[in-house]
Amino acid sequence: MEKILTIDDKKNNLTAIKARLEDMFPGCEVLTTQSGIDGIKIAKEKLPDVILLDIVMPDMNGFDVCKQLKSDEIVKYIPVILITAIETDISSRIKGLESGADAFLTMPITAPEFSSQLNAMLRIKKAEDILRTKKKELEKLVNKQTKELSESEEKFRTLIETIIEGIAYADENENFSFVNQALANIFGYSKEEMIGKNLKEFTSPEMFRKVLDQTKLRKQEESSQYELTIIRKNGEQRIIAVTATPTVNNEGKYEGAFGIFHDISDRKQAESDLKQALKRAEESDRLKSAFLATMSHELRTPLNGIIGFSEILANSELSVDEVKDFSSNILTSGNDLLQIVNDIIDISLIEADEIKISKDKFSLNKTLKDINTAFIKYDKIQNNQIDIIINNELEEGEDTICTDETKFRQILNNLIKNAFKFTHQGTIEFGYTVKTDNDISFLQFYVKDTGIGIPEDKQSIIFELFRQADDSHTRKYGGIGLGLAITEKLLKLLGGKIWVESEGGNLPAGKAGGSTFFFTLPFDPEEKPISTDTKADKIFYDWKDKTILVVEDNIIVYQFIELALKRTKACLLWTKKGKDAISTFESNKEIDLVLMDIQLPDISGYEVTKQLKKINKDIPIIAQTAFALEGDKEKSLEAGCDDYITKPIKAKKLLSLIDKYLK
Repeated sequence: MEKILTIDDKKNNLTAIKARLEDMFPGCEVLTTQSGIDGIKIAKEKLPDVILLDIVMPDMNGFDVCKQLKSDEIVKYIPVILITAIETDISSRIKGLESGADAFLTMPITAPEFSSQLNAMLRIKKAEDILRTKKKELEKLVNKQTKELSESEEKFRTLIETIIEGIAYADENENFSFVNQALANIFGYSKEEMIGKNLKEFTSPEMFRKVLDQTKLRKQEESSQYELTIIRKNGEQRIIAVTATPTVNNEGKYEGAFGIFHDISDRKQAESDLKQALKRAEESDRLKSAFLATMSHELRTPLNGIIGFSEILANSELSVDEVKDFSSNILTSGNDLLQIVNDIIDISLIEADEIKISKDKFSLNKTLKDINTAFIKYDKIQNNQIDIIINNELEEGEDTICTDETKFRQILNNLIKNAFKFTHQGTIEFGYTVKTDNDISFLQFYVKDTGIGIPEDKQSIIFELFRQADDSHTRKYGGIGLGLAITEKLLKLLGGKIWVESEGGNLPAGKAGGSTFFFTLPFDPEEKPISTDTKADKIFYDWKDKTILVVEDNIIVYQFIELALKRTKACLLWTKKGKDAISTFESNKEIDLVLMDIQLPDISGYEVTKQLKKINKDIPIIAQTAFALEGDKEKSLEAGCDDYITKPIKAKKLLSLIDKYLK
């Protein structure tokens, strides 16, 4: 059973690491201490299989503890993994390796990385323990054999055959005259097949030259130790550690050598795995730094617009036009910030498999027209830098599609916004065609631009989370690298797929480039057409004879609602707490509608809703809340709310929703 020593001056870290170790290795013995000095004592007494060592400690830092451990004959073979959240630079890594550490992890550590490193150390420790034990056994047996050789050659041969290490004797020309069964097993041949064969028949020419270099040393009566790659009978290559001792005749002439052969292929693979894990960890650190820098930039930029212009509006004497311009800037920055928050929430829900798909029939051409109308307002179009083109293959009445319209709009909007971001002039074209594969129809959509293009070596990573074609700190274009990842995952949920074709981003000056994103969705041509008639939005509402109870503990949100409803002339009643809302509702029978915040300081909006419905089951109650995750709308409806609107609230949408219930 594994025995692991953890040295960390932080008690919380020890508790967390111990819990993770016990989860990874049920039944393992976890030793802990908060002192490097005590850790050295415990290591000598308990002889753990692996030592997890913090670098920054008050009494003795991890580098010095590691040096002492590696200089002590009792514990120097125990693998040491340095763990730190502070000393993460390259010089610290080098210092850690120079102190004798076997691995270096930076916090926070992912579970796969921690497990991979720890298992690699355990495998190496186990392999080396076996090697040392067998080496000692072998040394004892060889010594015993030497003493008894003159008494009984047969006894010697029997002894050699019982050793699990490969033993052989080769003459001065590297021809085998003796091999034991263990060596035959290592090479994959029978003993009879190997006797008389030259070592070069089991190696490559390059490897055999290495053997001859070692032979020169042995002819000078020097033992040699080296690694040799052999080719087994089945063609498999194995890495062998060889210890060769020369033999000379009475005249001092070199006659050959006894060799001990140990297969270290598994250990070499473990070392290679460890190096790869280190490379992945370093790449992970780089991507983490790039992501944090990007996230900081993308969050602070809209916040700067919101806070900066808000401060100017509050403390300056401005003209009406300036107020309108600054307010527009605040709204744009707020929408940018909301998009980032929505993207992070979306990817979290998708990764947690909590996204729900609801399929509805809708007119594809109308939806594309709506999307096109929204983008026509972009500055690049208004300034004649870019033309936007829409192409529909199906006629109106034949364009009914059954899928999640909200998710479809999100996918297409993501791709078109992406095209605008990377296109400075030219055209952006989007549309669809009907395709058939094995008698199954599907729609193939495309978004084509004349932008900067995507290098071929970057086209495979742009659909990964938080990755972009340029993820350096000096990149020219914004974004946090979630749009395409969300798009790909949503398409999988809808039964489609996405890919990109691009000129590569390295075209000569003056030559048009660009990228085309394609995606597919299932399509049933037999779907019945739907009506595309829509009613015009109501611009003015007259609710002068209506009373609305607003239950909201945040004064800024209430002031926004009050301002949004001012032109309607509705009478507003305001309460900040749930209990006050219940008493106000009981004493005012003329209330026509309730706007209910869900998170209140005393009792939840869910409970208040239930109480109000008991008093008047017909009163319309609209939940207005910052709870916007999957399932929150259902919770509100189950509590008795008639409808649901999420914060940040758009005034137009709020008025339309209220009007629906005041008719």
